[in-house]
Amino acid sequence: MAQWTWVLTGNDYRPVGELLNVYSMNVAFPLSKLDTCSFTVRLDNPMADLLLSCRGYLKGYRNGTLMYFGPIISAQESVDRETGTVAVNSVGAGWILNNRFAGKSASGDISTTALDRAVRFSQLLATANAEKLTGITPAASSASSTAIYSTGPYKKLITCLQELSTGSDGFDWRIIPVDNISSGTVNPGSTIGNIVMQPVIGSLKENAVFEHGIETKHNIASYERIVSRESQANKVYHNASPGPDAPGYPTVSALDDSSIADWGLLEDLAEADLLDLTMRTQLVSAHVDVRKQPRQTINFTPISSLNPAMVPQLGTDFNIGDIVPARAVRNGVVRWSGLFRAYSAQFAFDNNGVEQMTIGLSADGE
Repeated sequence: MAQWTWVLTGNDYRPVGELLNVYSMNVAFPLSKLDTCSFTVRLDNPMADLLLSCRGYLKGYRNGTLMYFGPIISAQESVDRETGTVAVNSVGAGWILNNRFAGKSASGDISTTALDRAVRFSQLLATANAEKLTGITPAASSASSTAIYSTGPYKKLITCLQELSTGSDGFDWRIIPVDNISSGTVNPGSTIGNIVMQPVIGSLKENAVFEHGIETKHNIASYERIVSRESQANKVYHNASPGPDAPGYPTVSALDDSSIADWGLLEDLAEADLLDLTMRTQLVSAHVDVRKQPRQTINFTPISSLNPAMVPQLGTDFNIGDIVPARAVRNGVVRWSGLFRAYSAQFAFDNNGVEQMTIGLSADGE
């Protein structure tokens, strides 16, 4: 059984103690999004008041490896005649990107030269760190694509990251937690997360096989597949921030003729504060590529056994972003089968601390 340890720190990252007797614990690790964690403790838990102060950080270790590191961002105290609880939410180290700006001037940060997209974000992050450390360090990264990207005035760093990474020439990103304690001492002004940016994070893992209803593996306990047209669109437009068809910033669009012939014309507007024509064109093309057909979402839960011979292990056999073989058979009929990308992993824990992992095979929110 995997062993998880949860540690609370103060705002100075110094450990306060191990968090015990936790209920309804869920932690999620998505691709190109921020990690999240939520849990509940009793009001008489020794850590309850620290949690309610929101003045600390949560660190999660799985079998001794740091998997999660982020601030406590909200805590709700609930009391009735019988019980008192504190429900807590935490977000990974990248949460700070929601609260720091790029382009802090009346005109913003104007760029006239095309630069590697990931390198451009690294520059923006380095500027923020020079003013006041964010705790996030840009790793050696490259998107292998360039763009002219201006920011501001006063644009949040997380928005810059989302805009630079989106589109057909964008990049994947993950913020990998960094343990800032060495020899029992907290490194002052230290990094708690490295942001990795690459054209594609992950690779094919042929041996990380997941199957439902098949005797060879049968390591998927349950799955959920949803097909939805709610976000379907086969012609997508983008207007630059000066407004529709402003001088020098024409409205751009992309469409898919075969989807229109099959489903009829389905239009939508892509939202992003972009001025560069290349980035805007890539944005609408990416939207159409993803949304021209009904969206299929698959999430599956492997069997509870953590025997590596039966269930591929996260961090050993595959990681977020990797492509894995997966299929489901019911009553001799193949329901779905193929190579799927692992876009997320979520862990839920019972009251004994036993984990249950769910793998997401679809990119939420695209």
